Amino acid sequence: MALQTLARESVRAFVESDSDQSGGALVNQVIIQGGAKLGLKADEISEIETEINCSTTPCHLSNSRVRITLTLESGNGGRVVQASAQQYFSPWSN
Repeated sequence: MALQTLARESVRAFVESDSDQSGGALVNQVIIQGGAKLGLKADEISEIETEINCSTTPCHLSNSRVRITLTLESGNGGRVVQASAQQYFSPWSN
């Protein structure tokens, strides 16, 4: 549940940012700060892998789709938890 919330909030932050670079930095902040507020331990937060995929390059173009996938591998038992969220940039953006 926490990972899905972080994925949703990360993609929102990315789309609202000014550029791909600043969006990536915001995604990291959402994961660090949001993860802590959602009760994840510091070592769990640091283990979250982030993948950002866009339908265009750069991502920040009108009608572009961005998908953020977060992956966290459990230390015990080898369980992998993955969550994705996607959003489109407005046709009127940029």
